[in-house]
Amino acid sequence: MAAYKDSIEHTRLAAELTESLPTGTNIAVSHIEAALGGGEYMPEPGNAEFTGKTFTSMSGPPTNDSTHATGVGLYYYGRTTSIAPDINLIYNYNAFDWLYSGFLRTGESVEPNIETNRLQNHSWIILSGTVTNSARRLDYAITRDGFTAVVGLNNGEATPIPQLLAHCYNVISVGLSNGKHSTGGTLFDGAGRTKPDIVAPCSSASVATPVISAASAILMQVMAEDSALTNAYHPECVKAILMAGATKDEFPTWDRTSSRPIDDRYGAGEVNVYNSYHILTAGEQSASTSNIVDNSGWNYSSIEAGTNHLYFIEVPTNYVMTRFSAMLVWNRIVTDGPGAGFDPLSSLPELSLYFYEASGFSLGDMIDVSTSSVDNVEHIYQKHLPAGRYALEVTTDITADYALAWYGKPALIPVIQSIGWTNGNVKIEADVSSNINCAVKVSTNLVNGDWQYIATNMPVTNVWTYIDVESTNFNNRFYRLVPDP
Repeated sequence: MAAYKDSIEHTRLAAELTESLPTGTNIAVSHIEAALGGGEYMPEPGNAEFTGKTFTSMSGPPTNDSTHATGVGLYYYGRTTSIAPDINLIYNYNAFDWLYSGFLRTGESVEPNIETNRLQNHSWIILSGTVTNSARRLDYAITRDGFTAVVGLNNGEATPIPQLLAHCYNVISVGLSNGKHSTGGTLFDGAGRTKPDIVAPCSSASVATPVISAASAILMQVMAEDSALTNAYHPECVKAILMAGATKDEFPTWDRTSSRPIDDRYGAGEVNVYNSYHILTAGEQSASTSNIVDNSGWNYSSIEAGTNHLYFIEVPTNYVMTRFSAMLVWNRIVTDGPGAGFDPLSSLPELSLYFYEASGFSLGDMIDVSTSSVDNVEHIYQKHLPAGRYALEVTTDITADYALAWYGKPALIPVIQSIGWTNGNVKIEADVSSNINCAVKVSTNLVNGDWQYIATNMPVTNVWTYIDVESTNFNNRFYRLVPDP
């Protein structure tokens, strides 16, 4: 249990915030479950992890408690298992009922029902079937009602992307940090889109999904307590903030291209609630041609066709941006077609994200670009940006709303103040940035440039002392200290 909280840096966030740590207080949620053989879809109410919680059966009384719903609930809102233990109002649906008369109303000639909760968790899948109408209905409801829907992939690397609900555009799709989930692109209604959006370090997709839902809930509590963060409730913002904060270092093979914005197995990376919390609390910052934005932040905005929005950032002198992650997210547009009844029709704005060097408030050379023709996310990810000014540019083919979130970590380039000996070992003292990883690299041959990492640490002060206990094993050893993302 604690291991996953460590991995997603919830433990670090808790140590930093102590009593002010958000826990999902006052966030009402929906929990949708595929019924087991006897019709069970509710978690076990007598479980000690659910003490003080109120469950509302939205799909009629279940026959018995569901072990699967209980397992999902533990990580969604469990008292000790979840990172959002103070979610206390839970509305429970049988997935079949939710899909039809209970919420989406698939097969009917009316709109989906209204969702009044901020969050839906879906740890269930449909592998195949005629599901385009259902997928469009969910995307329509998300935009109309402004809730976040978190959906799981299937377990097993050889399984295809589930047709429901992972084929939806406006959801957050979730996989596993071990990569043992559905692979391959979407198959219909916009084939070739990359899934998942994000991963979590869990044993199954059913568990990883509520971990992301719980992460959403703690961010939503922060939004609720600060009126300046109200725009972040938009599901595009929640998705962008989580994806921009995700980390890649866990995955040596992680990559993206200009036309594939995220990795085809690990998405934007592993959820990191520490990073995402600091993106959110850095505040909303607007595009500007005359002001810079902070190194982390977010914006919810509307952009007109044929225009561009610019966000300038600055890496100070003597600093390096160890990691810079920017995520652009927008929703698929679903409208009611002509004629009687509700007939969801789909269209997708084509937004692009560019990253430039800048001089003042003028664009210089392009560094990177994300221009997928099928996805509704774009992503820029850079490491070790030197001091200077940079710019993000958002463009679109038609007028559209979007969310942009970015996370940057500038670190002081380490300065060695002294190097000497202690007990026969080399001792180095250096000025560094506290709470940012600093790495020691060594070489025995400067001619060949064979620098090797030998240590990484996160100093708690701006002065770091490093003792090389292996130094006596070498005739020559050269040292370099570098910020490490």
